[in-house]
Amino acid sequence: MISPAFTSPGSQKPGTGEQLHFDPGRPVPAAPLLPLPDRYSAADLVLEVDAAEWNSVAAAHDGTANGLMVGVAVGILGPSGRIADDSVVRVDIPHSRRGIDDPRGNATTGLPIAVPYRKGERTDLRGVRAFIRQAARAYADPATTPALQHLQPVQMMLPRIVLAHFSRTAKAPECLCTNLGETGQGVATIAGVRARSVLMRPVVCTGETDLFRRLEVGLNLSWSSDGETVTLAITGADPDRFPNRAALRDQVIDEFAAWGLTPRFWQ
Repeated sequence: MISPAFTSPGSQKPGTGEQLHFDPGRPVPAAPLLPLPDRYSAADLVLEVDAAEWNSVAAAHDGTANGLMVGVAVGILGPSGRIADDSVVRVDIPHSRRGIDDPRGNATTGLPIAVPYRKGERTDLRGVRAFIRQAARAYADPATTPALQHLQPVQMMLPRIVLAHFSRTAKAPECLCTNLGETGQGVATIAGVRARSVLMRPVVCTGETDLFRRLEVGLNLSWSSDGETVTLAITGADPDRFPNRAALRDQVIDEFAAWGLTPRFWQ
């Protein structure tokens, strides 16, 4: 779960002392509303990349596998028109709070980081790596963790009618990047037969087109690997930027080409 209670103080640009901040109230850039049906199914893609290639590209740009996922996400979202040139993107990264022998079903919160986007440029992976470290330190420091964040467990106990009241003005993440690691390998073999690929991803259900617009849903990426192959699930849920799978695929192909990555699409 991505908690709305924690707001990052921003990201400090490495080597400059410059603070980068995202505006949580920033409106989505205006765009003509497409003539879509009343109900919308988010555009989604699944693709694979050799893990050695993914890690090599990340290392060549002084980044990590996780940072490259963030960089690719920003590079897909920007050209879609969702992000203005030379602006700062809020990227939410799930962060585990599970301790030893922790029985909770959900022990995850979100770390938001501020990542700059510039048209025609690849995301600075060194900066992304630093931004993630800063966000983790800020979350762990009581001086920079809002008191409301400590009430997060109480949210699980509130009745639906109360949650509906508090969430009536809620917005979906602009850009959500989830690294699931190799957790899928626990179910990769069934009855002695090993699956060629295992997909782990959130599913965005079909819903009212106006609801997607009101929630300002953006882009979701889910990364997993078996050590040899990276499987990436990409969901573009902004109806007017990603009206269908073909539109999303075009953005993905362009961004992967910019990094020198060779995707193999499932569809």
